[in-house]
Amino acid sequence: MQVAKKAAKPQSTTPAPDGTTPAAGDQTTPSESQPAEQQTPERRYQGTVDAIRKILAEEGLNGLYAGLPTASFAQAVTQFVYYYCYSWLTGQAKKLVSRGQPVKELSVSVNLLVGAAAAAITAVSTNPVCEQI
Repeated sequence: MQVAKKAAKPQSTTPAPDGTTPAAGDQTTPSESQPAEQQTPERRYQGTVDAIRKILAEEGLNGLYAGLPTASFAQAVTQFVYYYCYSWLTGQAKKLVSRGQPVKELSVSVNLLVGAAAAAITAVSTNPVCEQI
């Protein structure tokens, strides 16, 4: 009966950032050879309560609200663009529907179309900006 030999892992001969090549015993793991953006992050928390406890212990109360000003600014920009577009489109829809007669309210279907159009305009115009914030 033969015992299968374990295959040796291939060794990297790619020079390190300092110009040296790995020694015979050194091996490069896949996580070391991948850019940081492509690596899977390790799981730090075991749930919401655990996350809150660890953040409070490590960073204090400010740690829970890290990023809040930036997120609030992005939300304010998005909401401004949406409501501005919705108001303008509502006015345009009333002009089209009225045909010279005063219109107090738009029908539900026209209102839904106006809302959908405003949402589409908002998504197209703010997503590229908000993703960079």
